[in-house]
Amino acid sequence: MKGLHQLSLNKEIYLIIFAIIASLWSLFSFQFLIGFDAYYYALQSKEWFQTGKVLIPDPSIIHRIVGAMQYTGITAETAFKSWLTISYAIFCFTYWMGVKSIKSNIKVILVAFLLLSPSIILICIEFPKTFLLMSLFNLTIYILNKNKNHLWLIPICVGSIVLHKMGIVLSFLFCFGYIATQKNSIKKININYFFVLIIIIFGLIILYSNLATQLSRFDFTYVIPGLVSLLKNPSFNLIIKYEFIFYIFILTLLVFKLKPSLDELIITLSLLSSIFIPTLGNEGFNIGARFALLCPYICLLGFSLILKKYDIKVEKKWFITIICITLMLIPFRFYWSYPKINQQNYKKYDELIRSMNQLVVPEMLIVYKNFHLYYKFKTGNESFSFEPESHWDKSRIWRLVVEVSRSQFFYYLSNEELSQGSIYSLGDKHTLIREDLYQLFKSKVKKENDRDLYLLLQDHAKNPAQQRPAFLLAKHKVEDNDPFSARKKK
Repeated sequence: MKGLHQLSLNKEIYLIIFAIIASLWSLFSFQFLIGFDAYYYALQSKEWFQTGKVLIPDPSIIHRIVGAMQYTGITAETAFKSWLTISYAIFCFTYWMGVKSIKSNIKVILVAFLLLSPSIILICIEFPKTFLLMSLFNLTIYILNKNKNHLWLIPICVGSIVLHKMGIVLSFLFCFGYIATQKNSIKKININYFFVLIIIIFGLIILYSNLATQLSRFDFTYVIPGLVSLLKNPSFNLIIKYEFIFYIFILTLLVFKLKPSLDELIITLSLLSSIFIPTLGNEGFNIGARFALLCPYICLLGFSLILKKYDIKVEKKWFITIICITLMLIPFRFYWSYPKINQQNYKKYDELIRSMNQLVVPEMLIVYKNFHLYYKFKTGNESFSFEPESHWDKSRIWRLVVEVSRSQFFYYLSNEELSQGSIYSLGDKHTLIREDLYQLFKSKVKKENDRDLYLLLQDHAKNPAQQRPAFLLAKHKVEDNDPFSARKKK
């Protein structure tokens, strides 16, 4: 009865349960999966379920968990939606474990902020691996706030590194901040253990497979801080931009009002420094931007570390108001966290697949990234979102070309070249063409003669024009004689 009575006092638990149910409802209200890489996870888990192996080399445990869920008889899409809900539940409860030691009602407000955070919803949908890392990282705050044996921080940080490469940076920054707070309390913990932890971290970096290849994905000419790049990005969610400013303002306000010691701030500031990691690329969610996206999350971790030592209570009228607003807004979080503009047009993709199947079933289809994983998931046929490898037979490959008109193909290709039955107009600015003919067409388009068409053919987001990056090729170590293998057997 005592345990039941304690649970009844944890208002934040009820908020979390309500938020989990609302998330489940929101995710299953979508006909298709949401998230740029959602069908990558569905494809990988489906392949693991059917063969015991993932299609694209990837050690992530998520593929195995979602694959195992399919043994219950549910589809890969349903399993992935269920996993997102489970992952969100794990994240919320691990954060609650860290703040529940706060004695005042401020912990309920922190949980409310967490549940309403649009950036956290976005990370859950777009970056499931990062989100799982965050759930594990929440336990560091639980250990610190509950004064548990601090040696548990070592396996948590090492586990974070194993879960995601971002864990290397976050664990290092956390250890740096933690060691700084322990300079005057050696009796509390043997600091040598954390020097060992740092050695382990750097050891994993050095031993990390294909490290040099992984570094090759970075463009060191892009050194704008990640937070700045997100704030300047005109297509990035405006509400999340305001969220960044709001949390930094609240953190600043707490520092001026409470005047916490440097020891109380150092871990938060150390972790928060990650938002200034340079972009190292020009894509929307570059390396720096992905760290910057964690800004509200890190601030929420910092709030729990600071407020545990201060008996701050929110007045009852304000407390009730915040709770009521939270309850009203929770069901609608997806509308501002993940607006419809982010959703892919899968109905259009289905129509294109049906149109193609009536004409030809390609052995390999070259198509833009948003479509290629969905095509592979739905049909089971080979698809690729880069230029073909040099050893592939281009006469066996087809390509879905975007925004190139039929008249443009007829202008650059002769009647003899077009008479081979290797080009089909699918409507909606899509053309299906055999790859060898496409490469011939592309070679005839010169920048000085037709700049717009030339640039369109070089627009990788629409018409794949780049080779598979070295860091992706490095995942495929096996050489074989498959006609579309990543590495040809010599």
